[in-house]
Amino acid sequence: MIFTHYSLATKKDYWIASMIGGGFSLLIIPILENIKPGFWVLSLNNVFLLFISFVILANIALFIGSILGSAFHFFWQFTKFSAVGSLNAVLDFGLFNLLSFIFKVYSGPMLAVFNIFSVAIAMTNSYLMNKFWSFQSQGPVTKKEFTRFFFVSLITISVNTLVVYLLTTSVSAPGGLSKEVWENIAKLVAVPVTLIFNFCGYKFIVFKEDNAHE
Repeated sequence: MIFTHYSLATKKDYWIASMIGGGFSLLIIPILENIKPGFWVLSLNNVFLLFISFVILANIALFIGSILGSAFHFFWQFTKFSAVGSLNAVLDFGLFNLLSFIFKVYSGPMLAVFNIFSVAIAMTNSYLMNKFWSFQSQGPVTKKEFTRFFFVSLITISVNTLVVYLLTTSVSAPGGLSKEVWENIAKLVAVPVTLIFNFCGYKFIVFKEDNAHE
């Protein structure tokens, strides 16, 4: 890995970043298939181009974050957290769109169920990757730590699902937008709140004892 000795990132970090980029590229496919943008056609060449592009971008972002993190440790930690957050976001969106596409459900209680499922899977992955990579929390998962995680996740899932449910069920898609596009806009609206709450929740509640020793 070029220039790794000038940054905080290790070879392991770059491998993880590569897997995140690759996973991101594959999970974005169900989203594209559901909303069907004019530029997208499902083909082997396009899938390969997505894969290579996101792997490269993930490594570049990690390298820049590690350089800046050498001066500000918080920035390095937040860079890894953001990488994990990006993967979890597309994991959430990918599963959500896949279920919506298969069952042709775009609003109502069943869409809320789909959202709870996709967010729960993404949150579990977020917990494991942030514990052992972003925040490098030491030791095994404890009952106390998992309880904190469950508490943070429950609030996050509730807020996220409420936003998605209200926007898709109580508000009509504006400007002639398709129902597929509108449900994804609803999820995008919920992303900033989820990201901020998760970072604060993980850093100051779930992994607070480990961060206190930094």
